[in-house]
Amino acid sequence: MAADHVGSEPTLDQTVYRWSWEHLLGRKGMGPVATSLDGEELRGWDGELDHHVSMDRSHPECPTWSMGRVRFKDRYALLLREAAIHGTNRPGTDTHVLLDPGRTVEPHTMLAMVWLHGNRGGGLTGTGEALAEVPEGTRLPAVAIRPDAYDRDIRDWIRQDARRRFDLVEVVLAAVLRDPRKTYALRVADVGDDFVPVLWGVFDLAMAIAPGFWTFSTFETNDGPVKPRFVLVPEWPTTQPPQDRLRIAPELEPLPEDDVFAAAAATLVNLYRTRPWSEVGATLAKLRTATARQSPRECADLVIELEPDYTRHLPAVSAPPPRVGDRAPDHADDGWQLPGPAFRPVIPAGGPPAWPVGSARGADDDADDRPGGDSRRRDPFPPIRPDAPPPETPYHVPPDAGYTQSPQAPYASPAQAPYPWPPQAGLDSTPDSTPHPAPDLPPSPRPDVDTPGRPRFELPGWPVWEGWGATPDGFDALFRAAGALERAGGRESADFRDELEKADLASLVVALRLVDRPLLRHVVLRLDALLRRDKEDNRRPDRHVRPVVAGAVIRLHENIDAIHRCGAPPEVTHGVVWLLARLVVGAGKVSTLGEALAATVWELDRLDWDTTAYQRALVYALWSSRYRDPFLQEHGRLSMEARNLVPRRGDPQR
Repeated sequence: MAADHVGSEPTLDQTVYRWSWEHLLGRKGMGPVATSLDGEELRGWDGELDHHVSMDRSHPECPTWSMGRVRFKDRYALLLREAAIHGTNRPGTDTHVLLDPGRTVEPHTMLAMVWLHGNRGGGLTGTGEALAEVPEGTRLPAVAIRPDAYDRDIRDWIRQDARRRFDLVEVVLAAVLRDPRKTYALRVADVGDDFVPVLWGVFDLAMAIAPGFWTFSTFETNDGPVKPRFVLVPEWPTTQPPQDRLRIAPELEPLPEDDVFAAAAATLVNLYRTRPWSEVGATLAKLRTATARQSPRECADLVIELEPDYTRHLPAVSAPPPRVGDRAPDHADDGWQLPGPAFRPVIPAGGPPAWPVGSARGADDDADDRPGGDSRRRDPFPPIRPDAPPPETPYHVPPDAGYTQSPQAPYASPAQAPYPWPPQAGLDSTPDSTPHPAPDLPPSPRPDVDTPGRPRFELPGWPVWEGWGATPDGFDALFRAAGALERAGGRESADFRDELEKADLASLVVALRLVDRPLLRHVVLRLDALLRRDKEDNRRPDRHVRPVVAGAVIRLHENIDAIHRCGAPPEVTHGVVWLLARLVVGAGKVSTLGEALAATVWELDRLDWDTTAYQRALVYALWSSRYRDPFLQEHGRLSMEARNLVPRRGDPQR
C-alpha cells in the first residue's frame, strides 16, 4: 500500500459496530453489523477489536465521541466511537473501524483526523455518514481516509498548538525518555482539550529517539494492559495500574534541575519551540543515529549535549523558557505571524464615557509610546525572535487566582515593564481631535459619587453594567479603583492596584465597553494579564462569562476606536482582541458566531482608520475552527451586496 504522505490514497477495509439483535457473527449485543471483510477475516479482527469498540457510557464524563489508534501484534486499527441510544433504549456506542494491517496511516495522520473531526466533523473518511443509518448486513466498500488529514496547513496549525502546550509536552516527553518501554495515562484535568497537540509534540520529538509503538485513545475509563500506549482518562482508576503503565501527574514529575530526563526533555522542547521544524527534524535525524542501541540514560546525556550547539541563545535548562509558542507555521516565511503571548490589549468605548478621570489624550494617541512612530505603519504582528526574553505583564497574576476575586498581589516594578512605565494617565491636556458622541445609554457611575450606607452597584449606571453581564463585586471593585485613580491625580496607588485586582473577568470585559481613559488603559492591561495566564494554564471561563465575552467581541466595531486610543501598546490591544475572540471560538456555543464575526470584520473595514490588525486578530482566532466556512460565506455575501452584485426582485437580468 501507499506510504503515508500527501496525495497517497491507501485503501482500507472498514467495519461498523453497534448494538444488534443479531449482528454478523450471529449474536445479540454490540457487534459488527456491516463490513467489507469476508467472514473469516471478520472473525480474526473481531476478537482483537472487542476490547476497543465501546465507551463506558455510564461514566458522567463520557464524551459524545472519541478516537483511537490501536495495535494488535503487527497490525493496526483506527476507531471513531460515537455515543448512541441503542434499540433497548439504553446508552451505547456506534463505532466505525478502519483496518490498517500495513500501517499505511501513521500516528500523526491519525492525530490530524482527530483534530479535523473535532473542528470540522466528517469522521475518519470525511463523509460524515451517520453510523446509526448504515443498514445491517451491508457489504461495505474499501475506503480511503479523509484527504485533508495530509493537509500541510492543518498539520502546521496542530504543531503550533503543540508548541503552545510546551509545558505538558515537556512533562510527557521526559516520562517517555525515562521509561521508553512503558505505556502512559494522563487525566483530562491536566490535559483539557489539548490531548491531540500534546501527543503531536511528544510524537514529533520522541519517535526519532525512543522505541515503542505510537498508539493512543482520547477517552478511556481504565488503563489496563490491552489499552493503547497513550490514554486519556477522566480520573485515575481505582485499580492499580498494570506493571508497564505509568500514570503521569504533572505536579509530581521531577523538574529539569533535578532529573536528567526532564533536563533532556526541556532541551528538546526549547529547540522545538524556537527553531523551524526543518531544523528540528534535521537535529532529530542526527539524534536517531547517535542514540541507536544506547540506554535511556545515555540517550538523555546525548540530548543534553545538544545545548551548546543548538540552544546556546536560550536560557539554561532549569530556567523558564521563552514564551514564543505562538509563532507562525514553519512554511510561512513571509513574516506572517499569529498574535500570541507577546501581544497586549487595547480598549474600546461603545457605552457612555464612564468615569472620565483626567483630560483626554490628543490626536497623536495612535503613535507608539516607544521610538518608531505611528504603529499603523508597522507590521501589526512583528516576528518574535527566538532569543527574545518573555514579555512581562505589568500586572502580576497570582497562579492560584480565579476569574473572580483574585487575591491581592504586588505589581511588577517599572523596571520590569516591556514599554515605558506607564505614562501618567490624565495629565495630558491635549484636546482630542476626534470627539466621540456618547451612546444612548444611561450614564455610568462616577467615582466621586458616594452614598454612605448604599451599595455602589445600586447607584446610577448599574443597570447597564448588570445588563451587559458585570457582577456586583466586580462593578464595586472597578468603581473603587476609578475613585482611587482620580484621588491620586491619575497616578497608580496601592489602593488602586488592590481594587483593580479584585475585578472579575466578566466585569473587566464589560468595562472594556463602557469605561473611558485613563481607566480603560488599566482595564486592558489587567485583561491581558488574566487572559494570557488562563490561556497558558488551560483554564476555561465560567459559563456565565462566555456570553459576556461574545457580546464584546461581536460588538467590537462599536468601541474599537476608544480601545485603540486608550494608551496601551498596540501589540497589547491586538492581543487582547485575539485572546477574547479565541475564548469565544473555543467555547463553541454560539451557532451563528461565524456570520456575526463576518459582520464585525465588515464593519471594522468601514471605519475611517486602519483596523487591519484587529480584523486579522478576529480572523486568525476562527480560521481553523468550524466557524470559518460560515464566516467566509457571510463575508462574501456582504461584499457582493456592497458592490450591488446581488440580484434583486424586479431586476431585468435576474
